[in-house]
Amino acid sequence: MVRNAEQVDRAPTADEGESIATLVFHVARDVRVALERQLSSHGITAQQASLARLLRAWERKKKPSPFQIAARLGTDGAGMTRLIDRLEAKGVVVRHVGGGDRRLITIELTDTGMAIAKKASPTFQSVNRQLLEGFTDHEVEHLTDMLHRLLKNARSLGEHD
Repeated sequence: MVRNAEQVDRAPTADEGESIATLVFHVARDVRVALERQLSSHGITAQQASLARLLRAWERKKKPSPFQIAARLGTDGAGMTRLIDRLEAKGVVVRHVGGGDRRLITIELTDTGMAIAKKASPTFQSVNRQLLEGFTDHEVEHLTDMLHRLLKNARSLGEHD
């Protein structure tokens, strides 16, 4: 059954404080805290490690622009610039300017960045495994589909005002 906006407004919740938005917010916060704690020994934040992991995954493809990665990391252009600045200062990434046009920037992992991405991956995998403990493969597949749909809806919030 697909719910329309009126049905969602009337949808029962377990408790007045447990709307879907509230639960998603709490899950995201708790996952981020767990990642931050575990990654702190590598001297890197969850967002920095996420960028390194994305760049490692795209290593054989065309070098991505900061704009292409920003949405995947939940940040905007200014936040992405600050993130790249911090990682460049740590020697984790290198910024390349294409053809003298500062708008045509790509980023690439250094050897240090590649090592960090490799070290961080088991942490992300462990947190993901713990998060999905007790779920069947079918439930994980269904949850993944629903979360993608929630993300799509969340990204369109405010567009209809």
